Formats: sequence, structure tokens, C-alpha cells
Amino acid sequence: MPHAAWRARALLVAGTALAGSATACLPPPPATSTTSSVQVAEQPSASTGPCVDAASTIASGNTARTVTSTATEFTLVVTTARSLCSPLDATAVVYAMPGNGAAWPQTLARSTPVRIQQAGTTTITFSRGCGAAQFDVVTGTVPTEVASPFAAPPLLFPLDVETAEQDWGNGQTNCSTTTVPNPPPVVPESPAAALLPAVAVAGAAAGFGLLARRGRRL
Repeated sequence: MPHAAWRARALLVAGTALAGSATACLPPPPATSTTSSVQVAEQPSASTGPCVDAASTIASGNTARTVTSTATEFTLVVTTARSLCSPLDATAVVYAMPGNGAAWPQTLARSTPVRIQQAGTTTITFSRGCGAAQFDVVTGTVPTEVASPFAAPPLLFPLDVETAEQDWGNGQTNCSTTTVPNPPPVVPESPAAALLPAVAVAGAAAGFGLLARRGRRL
């Protein structure tokens, strides 16, 4: 292979590698704030028959759910036919997401306790606000930060993803029109760090140019 063509390919590979290294060092976008909220309402009803174990009430069908999603609300209605022998505790949570297509990491914005024991219905209503948000009803410990889906607490209805929703905060009429200023420029730790993207682009451009000019001689 002629020396010029070899050099062109070397520059192209080096430029691509530097661009990939610079991109890999970028941190994930932070979660933004959200004005979405959550409310819980209970409506008891008469219970017939013996109480049901809380650990098996969902699997047995004694506690079921319906979901409604509109332009302004996401609603989970939990219906319990017979009272439970012990309470089934959960938490309705709103997590703020970064938005712009990014769902993680998430930051806890709102939380409301949910206790299911009496026969009847428990209505959990998430009101859509400004800012991207995740709506969940979960059990166990509620973390303030969730880095990925694998770190999220379990849903009240296990693996039933229809009981959760990601709201991207689009089309809301109650959002502020305040202009957000551009963020300050990021100062690199060293001049070499600042030159990485430029070197990558220059290397790739030089490689393509030399390949185009020398292509017939390869």
C-alpha cells in the first residue's frame, strides 16, 4: 500500500478513536425538575368472607387494578374485594427524568404513602405537569436517585409495566414561559482535553481527503 494511503487510513482511525474516547467520557445528563403531582383517595366497601393474606392478594386476584391515561392525568385504581389480614404498603412516586429522550438517571420529586387493607378502591392519580417524569407505585425502600431500570424499586403489581408511565412533559398548557439562560461554557481540566474533539474531527477530515485524492492508486 503506498505510504500516502497508509497515512490517510491511520489518521482516519486515530480521529475516530479520539472522537469515541471523548464521547465516552461525557457524563449522563442530570434529571431535571418536574411539577407533576400525585394524590391518593380511598373508598371503602363491605367485605364478605374471611380476610386474605396480603402477600397473595394480587396473585390470587383479590386485589386487581385498572389504568386510565389522559392528556392531563395517569390514574391507577386498585380494587380489593375482601379485606386483607394485614396491610399491603406501597408508595406512589414521581421521579424527575432528564427529558429530551433521556429517561435515566431519575431523581425523586414526589412521594405519597399507599396502604391497602380494607375492601374497596384506592385511586392513585398522577397529574401531568411541566418537565419529564416517571409515575410509579412501588413497594419497599424508595431511593432518592435511580440510575437505571435495574436499580428501580419493584412495582406494586410485579412486572406489570402498564401500571407505570413515563411522561415527557410535552404539550402542557400550565408551563412557565420563563426563558432559561444558556449554561456557562465548560472549562476543560487541561488544554489537551479541549483539543480532543478538534483533533478527532481534523484527523477524520484529513483521512477522508487523502483517501479521496489517492483512491485510484490503492
